[in-house]
Amino acid sequence: MKNKKAVSGIVTTVLLILISLVSLAIVWNIVGGIIKTTGEKTDVGVSSMFTGMEIQNVYVSNNGTNLSLTITRTQGEANIPSLTCAVSTGEGSGSFKLEPAPGPLATRIYYLDISMINPSKKREGIRIACAPVFSNGKPGTKEEHTTSGSEPTTPPSGSWPPSSDFVPLTTGVCTPSENCVTLSCTGGKTTQNCTTYKEDCKSTSTLVYGIYCLPESYVSWWKFDETDGITAQDTDPGANPGTLYSNGNLVRNGNAEKGTTYNWLNFNSVATAYAHSGSYGFNRTNSSMVYSSELIPIDATTATTYNLTGWFKSFGTAGLSKLYFGFAPYNKDKKPISNHNVNNVPNTETTLYAAVNPTDTVVKIVDNGNCGRWTIPGCPTGCHGRIAFDVKDNFSDLPNYNVSATINSLAVDMGAWCEVTLTAGAGVSYPTGTKIREHQSGGSYMYSAAVYEAVPASWKSYNATIQGEFVYGSSYEKWWRGTKYAKILMLANHDQYTGNYVLGVDDISLTTNPPTHTGATWATDGSKNVLKFDGDDDYVNLTGLTSTAKTYTFSLWVKSSSADDTYKYLFDSETGRLTLGWFTGTSGKIGFYDGAWHSFGDAPNDGGWHHIVYVLDAGGAGVSKMYIDNSKFGSDSNYTSKDIGGLVALSSNYGGGSGGSTYFNGSIDNVMIYNYALTPDEIKGVYCSQGGTTGC
Repeated sequence: MKNKKAVSGIVTTVLLILISLVSLAIVWNIVGGIIKTTGEKTDVGVSSMFTGMEIQNVYVSNNGTNLSLTITRTQGEANIPSLTCAVSTGEGSGSFKLEPAPGPLATRIYYLDISMINPSKKREGIRIACAPVFSNGKPGTKEEHTTSGSEPTTPPSGSWPPSSDFVPLTTGVCTPSENCVTLSCTGGKTTQNCTTYKEDCKSTSTLVYGIYCLPESYVSWWKFDETDGITAQDTDPGANPGTLYSNGNLVRNGNAEKGTTYNWLNFNSVATAYAHSGSYGFNRTNSSMVYSSELIPIDATTATTYNLTGWFKSFGTAGLSKLYFGFAPYNKDKKPISNHNVNNVPNTETTLYAAVNPTDTVVKIVDNGNCGRWTIPGCPTGCHGRIAFDVKDNFSDLPNYNVSATINSLAVDMGAWCEVTLTAGAGVSYPTGTKIREHQSGGSYMYSAAVYEAVPASWKSYNATIQGEFVYGSSYEKWWRGTKYAKILMLANHDQYTGNYVLGVDDISLTTNPPTHTGATWATDGSKNVLKFDGDDDYVNLTGLTSTAKTYTFSLWVKSSSADDTYKYLFDSETGRLTLGWFTGTSGKIGFYDGAWHSFGDAPNDGGWHHIVYVLDAGGAGVSKMYIDNSKFGSDSNYTSKDIGGLVALSSNYGGGSGGSTYFNGSIDNVMIYNYALTPDEIKGVYCSQGGTTGC
């Protein structure tokens, strides 16, 4: 029995030991799992198994060129030679090696020069990611921070940058004297703008704390970073600058070539039968006021000359159409200017003898010696005269909108005052002594080009030249006082309400001397400098761009809400005819044309920015692919290889000015052309390096 008990005790002891060992193993596995998720496992004891880093304070200089980071090591005793920090501004990115790293439970301050990757010098939205780098070269857990723009501007040292601990962009970065193209990442990729460390770029464009490689060997890259001028610079090596086309016509769709009455009110329709030139012209049957819907900016105070032209023809069987043709002027607040707002009667300035109220139909005015001053010659009943209130001696009140109803009769001399009777209440309230003058109505608008003209049955142009501003009164040769905008206006078939009076109208234009640029415009959209296209006649002339590679990748950022059932070209080349963009027939589809249209699917028309990539691979059995926002969107196996050359245009057909309904409506940025097929990883590199977020 004793032996059995002894054996039993031994067994029990062994079992207890085994249970203890198993428990220890389980605990060790749990600890190991925690280590894998929170830090780098080391061999210096349990107290230093975890290494935590914390970005405690961030300072951004006023000019956005420097960062100050206060980093504290919160736990662990492992040997950490350095930290790596990646900084992305949305315009560029950089990687920084910070040496030495903070010691155990210590704090260090680092200063980073970000001027090369922050050209717009912004302080908000700068992304920072820092992590320890262990002696075996592996990174630990990263700590991230995005600036809000409200960070302090003065660093702990009180100056930018201090003499010590300053970490500029140096290693692996191009300087202006170096050739950025030869500075390659692993796997033959160059870094965006040559501002990131080449050793951080991987052959698979792997994300390294927010940094991506940008594929090299592009043919052309138009960044659209310009803010003025008419040239879109190519960022080498292609050196194919684009020219922002402008036809100088301030009137949209004045030639009816959109095939619709876009920008016009009260035309009946467009048709080929009414075309003076091109494919379409407008028409109007019987009497109506016709005018452009968009306001045209006018600079009336300079030497700019405005030249108005329109072509007209009578088509009706009842006789010749009668025409008034000119402008409807508007003030700075886009309020119409009527003739009586500016057309004063000379020498009628005086003051109110008694206060006036809105319902008063009799107004007492001070007699300046002769009530006859308020008599309009040849108009015994007042001749549409009005009282203008709160006037200025220098006429700076014009256009004056404080104007009464029309005068019903001539002023009556009452001795110390004159009485002026109105057809309705004065409509305003003013006290005794308020300065007034008489105004009168005349022609309702500026009929500068035609006044009740009988339009012949053959095409005839009517023209006008306007220059300068009329100080007071109304004129057909100068802009009315205060004009800042105008609409083109015509009275078609004036007073011809019955019978078959039909007026044909075409080729309406308003040009300036010196010329006014009317093409695509530089714009800011968030942090982007972009190019905006109006969908009417804007395009970039890229003629001179040539390639016989036949395999291409087109990469561009697009923003549009245009979903109409028409062609909208992004790119068009005459040689061989290669076209990218929206196309008609199946409303709102996006694809390309190489002799036939190929659709990839619905175009992104939601008004947001989208990264669109066409991969046309002549060497891949004619396979074409499209990627939108870092995701494959569609493919087609029938690409017919094409050269690029001849007339070339962005946002229109290659003919540019004859683009008709092919003009793109929206914004475009960062257009790139490669003469090879980018891989999905390379497309991801382009997308993420240019500010994309999906999958980055």
